[in-house]
Amino acid sequence: MVILMDIMGKFKESVNLVNPNSYEKTINKWKSKGTFGEAVFMVVVALLITSLISYIAVLASASLVSESYGLGIAELGLILPLVILVLGVIGFVIGQYIYLFVAKAFGGKGKIGPQSHLMALIQMFIAPVGVILSFVPCLGSIATLVLSIWSLFLAFKILKAVHSISTGKAIATIIVSWIINMIIIAVPVILLVLYLMPASITTTAPLPVY
Repeated sequence: MVILMDIMGKFKESVNLVNPNSYEKTINKWKSKGTFGEAVFMVVVALLITSLISYIAVLASASLVSESYGLGIAELGLILPLVILVLGVIGFVIGQYIYLFVAKAFGGKGKIGPQSHLMALIQMFIAPVGVILSFVPCLGSIATLVLSIWSLFLAFKILKAVHSISTGKAIATIIVSWIINMIIIAVPVILLVLYLMPASITTTAPLPVY
């Protein structure tokens, strides 16, 4: 019951943060408090809700899933939420420390706790809502784009407030962090492609003519 009340309280703060009329007040309230553990907890809750929505979507799309892939709908429905949860938590943790290190490089004075706590508050509301809206034809793409832009703006305001840095440095922190994230994502993908290329060349080579 206590955990449920805590979740509801965090969700209320999340709504206040994404609200254009109250985001500044919420950021100022939390810019010097909050823990990394609380942040991870909120992200897990957000991802569990997102995973549940995705699971329901997979079940609803059962007729579109071909059995020729070797996975039944039940197995796919169980694997997808787990993948979302694991990758989501790992991505959040890595992303927050990248933000922290880059902000520190630009003279930031904040700590990982308040920064990650506020960033997690964004995800707690926007992640589930974004997934729901993504299934709405036409409107889904527009809503997802708007939510992404608003999330980026809030991240900028959070970094600026938590680390007491200028507008330019906050923008630079986001850009540099984004580049680092892309490199982290790109390197394993490139290595995988290079690993698979020899096999691809071997299997697609023409048969010798005798």
